Amino acid sequence: MSCMRKAQASVEYLSIIALSLLILVPVWLFVNNINTDVQGELNLGYAKQAVRHIGESADLVFSQGYPAQLLVEVRVPSNIESVSIQANELSVRVSKKEGLSDVFYVTNGNLTGDLDDVFRTPGVKRVLVKAVPFADYTVVNLTQAN
Repeated sequence: MSCMRKAQASVEYLSIIALSLLILVPVWLFVNNINTDVQGELNLGYAKQAVRHIGESADLVFSQGYPAQLLVEVRVPSNIESVSIQANELSVRVSKKEGLSDVFYVTNGNLTGDLDDVFRTPGVKRVLVKAVPFADYTVVNLTQAN
């Protein structure tokens, strides 16, 4: 008789644990999914802020002309796929769970330089935004600051 009671208690405990897992696993999956979405949006926001800050600094340096320069600090997120500088556009491709998003800023002056090293690893990075004379006009050079 005592063996039957022990077995019944074990089955009851297993039932309670199984029911708890049936409730907790979907809740955990839901919370994890929400966390992933929020992290993706946060990283996209960091990318937008970095590109806008660099672009606005480039506009300011361009308007002042040679030899103006600024040192800009930006927070680089972890999900940057690529960065591109073409004519007067700075663009960054960001990967998210839903796919890729492009963040760009169109400046008043032409841009040159290379920001691959800046956007390669996440963290706070420094960018040197410098007006450089080129032929009969000014361009803005973007490089990683030491």
